[in-house]
Amino acid sequence: MIERDLLGRPVTATESQLFEIYAELKGLAGRVDLPPCAERNVKKA
Repeated sequence: MIERDLLGRPVTATESQLFEIYAELKGLAGRVDLPPCAERNVKKA
């Protein structure tokens, strides 16, 4: 979990949650076993 942004300010709960979602989507986008439709949807998100 990230506690501070690039400027050193504390991040809000919403910002932290958004980063977690981003990290999860990035991990999914790197998988090679996803069906084509799911892969495109993940990359679009």
